[in-house]
Amino acid sequence: MANTTQPLTNTQVDRSKPRDSEYKLGDGHGLFLAIKPSGKKTSVSPNYAEDIWCSLELHIFPSIGGLPIDRITAPLVIKAIKQLESQGSLETVKRLCQRVNEIMIFATNTGITTSNPLTGISIAFPKPGKAFLPAIC
Repeated sequence: MANTTQPLTNTQVDRSKPRDSEYKLGDGHGLFLAIKPSGKKTSVSPNYAEDIWCSLELHIFPSIGGLPIDRITAPLVIKAIKQLESQGSLETVKRLCQRVNEIMIFATNTGITTSNPLTGISIAFPKPGKAFLPAIC
């Protein structure tokens, strides 16, 4: 007989406690709740890496994808992302800034390049506004 996983309940999520290392609780449908040692709980989709790659292919690679990583500069990346800012997609701008910065941090830490020119790139763009959604009664 097949082993089935029951969907997570609010009680299970509320009662999940941090451990010495990160662990995940599955919902049975491919989504996971990651509980970090700090107690922070985040949802994780198995398609997360694919989503990141697609956003880079769509917004970053057309402009700078052919450049060696040590030739990438902040002005080039800002220029690639500016169009999204003009469209008002500030959440996407924020995520792209985080993603390209993480790539450069990895490249610096592994010796692929000697410095990260994208540190603080997000200050070139306005922050997305906070949307407060009213409760549905």
